[in-house]
Amino acid sequence: MDQEFDARKLLDELKANYRVILIFTIVSTLIGMGLTFFLLQPIYQSKTDLLVNRTNPTEEGLRVSSNDIETNLRLIETYRFMIESPRIMDLVAAEIGNGMTSEKLIKKTNVTTFENSQIISIVVEDTNPVTGSKIANSVADTFQTEIKKVMNTDNVHILSKAVVLPDQKPVRPKPILNGAISVLIGLILGCTFILTKKYFNAKLHSEPIVEKLLSVTVLAVIPYFEKSKEEVAASIDQPYVNLIHKGSNLSPIAEAYRTLRTSLQFHSTDSDTTALMVTSTNSGEGKSLTSANLAIIFAMDNQKTIYIDGDLRRPNGHTIFEQTKRHGMTSYLTGYASLNDVISTTEIPNLSFIGSGPIPPNPSELLSSKNMDQLLNDLKEEYDVIIIDSPPLIVSDPIILSSKVNDCLFVVDAQNSKYNQTSKSLSKIQRMGGNIVGVVLNKDKSINQSQYYYY
Repeated sequence: MDQEFDARKLLDELKANYRVILIFTIVSTLIGMGLTFFLLQPIYQSKTDLLVNRTNPTEEGLRVSSNDIETNLRLIETYRFMIESPRIMDLVAAEIGNGMTSEKLIKKTNVTTFENSQIISIVVEDTNPVTGSKIANSVADTFQTEIKKVMNTDNVHILSKAVVLPDQKPVRPKPILNGAISVLIGLILGCTFILTKKYFNAKLHSEPIVEKLLSVTVLAVIPYFEKSKEEVAASIDQPYVNLIHKGSNLSPIAEAYRTLRTSLQFHSTDSDTTALMVTSTNSGEGKSLTSANLAIIFAMDNQKTIYIDGDLRRPNGHTIFEQTKRHGMTSYLTGYASLNDVISTTEIPNLSFIGSGPIPPNPSELLSSKNMDQLLNDLKEEYDVIIIDSPPLIVSDPIILSSKVNDCLFVVDAQNSKYNQTSKSLSKIQRMGGNIVGVVLNKDKSINQSQYYYY
């Protein structure tokens, strides 16, 4: 089974749902532009540039040598730290006033330097360009004054002061950039929603969907019919009232399982004895009922059939066929009973039964044992069809059993099974060499009951 996505199929899926993508894009764009124009405050940037050199240029005509510049480059990082220090910021905060603190100033102020340059830029971002310019210039003036006091030198010079331009524009938010980002986010969310819904959270609710997504053959579709009040009342004491032998052999359910039997005979591996494991992804998907009805339909076809309850964790085969739970497969696998001791007959001709037996502490180890191989080999000599009802793939038991049987039949619940989980379950079996002969689509509501009674 090829689980890789076809790029062309993905593109076709996106094209088919372009309206959904368009809606996501429009909504995302509206939200982004709404934030840009109505909720986000405009931020203005003010900048003051400083020149740092080593020589004190108080004497007229004094030149700055290259050695002075090279030496002075080592001071840049120190000066950068000093500008952002509490010593400078506290003085600036006191000068600005209006509840300004050094912590707020540090957040607003960014001091940048340039490689192989003696320039330090003080950049202040504020919602008010006038306040931002005032802060930037105050930081520069205060730093220049403090350097004279602390280092007893006059090597910091203000190259350009921050000014407020008449047409000054905010640096943030940027409507064009935000709009482009909003459109991109909308496209990504729309595509993700479609692909997630289609491939990962998609319900496997119809035969075409199952075959398309899982790349497996649907051998039969079991219809879903609403139970009558009498059937609901009966199911309280007898949960498996839908067994074929409890109703009409001409019922839609019986016809569906006859279709499944025929499909299995056509698709299964060439072997004298059919050893078939039935499993599903989760419990409650109809695995046990499918196993039981399939065993019954094979027996009705005059094939010597045996049903094995291979669920050693939560067995229910004894309930289905109204058998004792005392002895079973675990009794044989642990050496406490012979094969003849654990095989019992049912009220259905040609159908025998092996229960799970007492629940063991180590079901996986028992199923992978040589005794399990011997059990199957002995049964193949006596029976035409072996049906094993395994646990769902939330445990490792089905993976172990899949390597010991001819074929694996997978049950999919049309009402609840999801693509992502089912795909992973099928892959687990295939990685262990199990042969997925096909899928049974159970509880399909799309089939009209009258279709089965046409003839």
